[in-house]
Amino acid sequence: MGIVTEYLAKLIEKQVEENGIVVWYDPEKHYGEVAKNLDRTNAMLLEFSGSFFGLRQQLEPYLEQMERPKLVVYLPLAPESTRNALAEVEAYGVVMKPGMQPRERNTRLAVLAKAALKGRVPDDQLPAIEKQVEAGQLTLEDLDQLGEQKGTGLLSLIFHTTDPLEIALGFLVSESWDPELAQRKAEPELKTFLAKLLGMTLPSDLTLVASRQQAIRWVLFTDFLVSLKEEIPAVLTSLHAAKDPGAIQTCCALAKAWRRRTDLSSSYAEAARVVEAAIPWTDIAWTLEQLRDSLTFPTAEEILQRLFEKSLDARVEEQLLVMADTHSRSLWSGQDQQVQRRWELIRTCGELIVTCRRVERESSQAADARTLFQGYTEGETPWCLMDTGQRMMERLLHWLDLEGEADSLLRLVTKARTEYQTSGGKLADRFLRALRDGGWQNVGLPLQRSIFPQCIAPDLGKETVGYFLVDALRFEMARELGRSLELDFNTHLQAFAATPPTLTEVGMAALLPRAEVGFCLEDDRGKLQVSLNGTQLRNRSERFAYLQKHVPGKVVTLTLGELFPQPKKNTKDEIRAADLVLVTSQEIDQLCESGQEHLARKTMDTVLEDLSRAVRMLASLGVRKMVIAADHGYLFGEELSEGMKVEPPGGETVALHRRAWVGRGGATSEGYLRLKLADFNLSADLEIALPWGFAGFKAGGGLAYFHGGLSLPELAVPVISLESKSAVGAAPKGLLWKMTPGSPKISTRFFSLTVGAEVTGLFPDLPRVRVEVRDNAQVISRAVSATYGFDPTSGEIELKLDPEGKRFESNTVTLLVEPGTGRRASIHLLDARTGAELTRLEPIEIAIAI
Repeated sequence: MGIVTEYLAKLIEKQVEENGIVVWYDPEKHYGEVAKNLDRTNAMLLEFSGSFFGLRQQLEPYLEQMERPKLVVYLPLAPESTRNALAEVEAYGVVMKPGMQPRERNTRLAVLAKAALKGRVPDDQLPAIEKQVEAGQLTLEDLDQLGEQKGTGLLSLIFHTTDPLEIALGFLVSESWDPELAQRKAEPELKTFLAKLLGMTLPSDLTLVASRQQAIRWVLFTDFLVSLKEEIPAVLTSLHAAKDPGAIQTCCALAKAWRRRTDLSSSYAEAARVVEAAIPWTDIAWTLEQLRDSLTFPTAEEILQRLFEKSLDARVEEQLLVMADTHSRSLWSGQDQQVQRRWELIRTCGELIVTCRRVERESSQAADARTLFQGYTEGETPWCLMDTGQRMMERLLHWLDLEGEADSLLRLVTKARTEYQTSGGKLADRFLRALRDGGWQNVGLPLQRSIFPQCIAPDLGKETVGYFLVDALRFEMARELGRSLELDFNTHLQAFAATPPTLTEVGMAALLPRAEVGFCLEDDRGKLQVSLNGTQLRNRSERFAYLQKHVPGKVVTLTLGELFPQPKKNTKDEIRAADLVLVTSQEIDQLCESGQEHLARKTMDTVLEDLSRAVRMLASLGVRKMVIAADHGYLFGEELSEGMKVEPPGGETVALHRRAWVGRGGATSEGYLRLKLADFNLSADLEIALPWGFAGFKAGGGLAYFHGGLSLPELAVPVISLESKSAVGAAPKGLLWKMTPGSPKISTRFFSLTVGAEVTGLFPDLPRVRVEVRDNAQVISRAVSATYGFDPTSGEIELKLDPEGKRFESNTVTLLVEPGTGRRASIHLLDARTGAELTRLEPIEIAIAI
């Protein structure tokens, strides 16, 4: 029973108690349900059903009683329409009707509402409520709701909330309220409400649509002007905006709430793009200080990006990097992937510059090669983070579609590249000179050739072991991969020194059994040849044959591609029965060295994600222990300029690569260091020449990707030892999955869709999922961002339950899609831990313009 209804019922009960009989007239028929639900324990109820004669017959027994009866006679009629049919009954008791005196017998709804709601709603709202009742805008049910909500009159009933901000926001974002506002004749109250809340005036003859447009402009202009940190430009003083401090605060809070609501952010973006057209952007000499905190309009965001780029190009400050990170997670980044990527690139360039300068400062204090190696691979902020920053920068630049005013961004990228080339080159130079001065044998670095006996051999024969041989996996990449797997695996990362020259055929052989003894580099008719315990290993198949021969038990060899999207049944059976599962990645050296930079970067971008998936796949098949190792690292930056190219020694050349020469004789030069391979226990008579810094020999192949030398990015190879924390179970159950594409077809490289799930069972697991676009069986996408819970290394998304625990919060995932061979694709939602398919969408058209 509502507040007003309860108040009326108590009035009736009191009159019955004092007078016995109550004749209750309800000409407006407000109280039919109240009459039916009166407490019958204290009084009987008789209702008029169309016949006064019949009603008199029901009344006779009560009137003949000696004692005064307790009786309510309810008539949904005006008293004058009865022609005094109940005059005798009225004489026995009292009458209750609208306008009756005294006030306790007055059942006029407006009077009851004012009395019942006093103290329940603000006093200044009571007159307006009374008028709305008299005008027929509020019913008894509405008044009861007002009493429960302690609300703001009619508007709180229409918008189903008592929060003034929510009422204003509801009106601004949607026309769906307009029919009820018109039906209840609530436009005047709404305009009065907005005028008081926002400090604006809305003419009485203004339509709801026009009022909404004017209010939106008022709120957004106020929010924008407040965000400006310097004096407001003169051309903006004509913008209509709030002046009162309270109204200003409310407008800003309203704009902020609108931006932050994930269900409303698109409507905000649409409105802001319309409103900002009134601002003469090009007539103002904007400054970074002015716009640094502004989030109101997309054009301001674009201008701010250019100002950030110019400022960081001139001077890198920590405060700027924090601000760039904040903007990379703002509304406009969420609305436009290009905006987000640009902010990330701006921040990454700035952080790379800072890291390069730190590494140069710290490495200049290192005394020997071992200290330099440890500084590069150990600690919370190892120097290899410089390579991570450079890789991230190049990846983000590769993702961006640069259009329009990008000069400032390209200048910042150039500055960051220069810093990396300078600091990285100096670090490489320091390490090579320290290696020369200390001697390879005396440095005491852990050697790549000891990886198999130390990390693989001890577990063979006890359980199935997974062994990943990854081509060109830098230490910093493995560091990133290990951290992304820590939730489900015990991880241990170690750094080993690769085998000179750091080439694939040398490094892959160094990862085999018994490589710690009998490893030799030979001159095989003018070609560098690896020999392991008397066995020549000229290619991949010969290395696999050697491994099979020297590992007891069953060895299964697979490529990463054979594990996706799901291995075949016979492959799964072989994995479960194996002693050693050898998994190899695509060898990307030839791809990179041939100059196909776009494809090379794409392959490098996906290798960590593929490794993460493969590790989880093996774990789901019972492989608890795994080791990931690499043949060598690499340098992948700007193309070598003519000034960075060095003439090789010549002489009797056995191998010549951009970063290493192997042979006999020839010239000596200040452009490179010559060492004997005997110093590395690798050859009796061959020598190696290595360019200083990041320079390269004049040799064939690409001009941006190199390996073979002894810089730390090339030499420090990783080993990640993994042990599954628990058995991998089935995919999460008790969930009803849903994927909603952001557009009906894939028309650009960036494609977004929303993922969510309804909970249909008890105690659901917190799922980690991944999303793939497939052209037949080929995966042609990678996840690049999500609203929350995104791991950029593995491409996995961790979902979270809403506060009520009934569903997982919707998560918008953005994919970078590369065109496949077909015009139709399917979208798959997978459980990240098991690879099991949760749901799919198909077909969806691919129409990417190339």
